[in-house]
Amino acid sequence: MGDSVLKIGPSTGTTVGFVTGTCVTSPQFRPNGTQIGTTIVCHEIADVKDLSGDSGAGVYSRAGSGTLYMAGLSWGGGSKPNGVYYDSFASWENVRMDLVRIGHRLSAAPETPYFP
Repeated sequence: MGDSVLKIGPSTGTTVGFVTGTCVTSPQFRPNGTQIGTTIVCHEIADVKDLSGDSGAGVYSRAGSGTLYMAGLSWGGGSKPNGVYYDSFASWENVRMDLVRIGHRLSAAPETPYFP
C-alpha cells in the first residue's frame, strides 16, 4: 500500500496515483450505486482516474531506475462521494495465478520490464 502506480487507459490516458488498498474484498456495484450481487475477492485499489472504456488497461509500478513493471490489469472504478476517482485492478500475480489455474503458461515473469 502506498506504492506509486501508473495506468494507461484508452479513455483517461496516462494517470498516476497511489495504491490505497491491497487484497480488498468488496461487493460490485452498478453505475447507479445498487449492488450487482457479485463479490470481488482480493483486488487492489489505487487513486487513479478510471472511466468507462479503461477496463483491461495496464497498471504499472515504477522501479527506482524509472523502469515500469506490470502491476496488474484495470477492471473498473469510479468516484467516491467526495469526488475522488479510484481504479480497481487485479494484481499481476493474481492474473498469473488465474491463468495457470486454468492450464496456461506465461513466458513473462512479473519482473519483466515494460518498455513503451
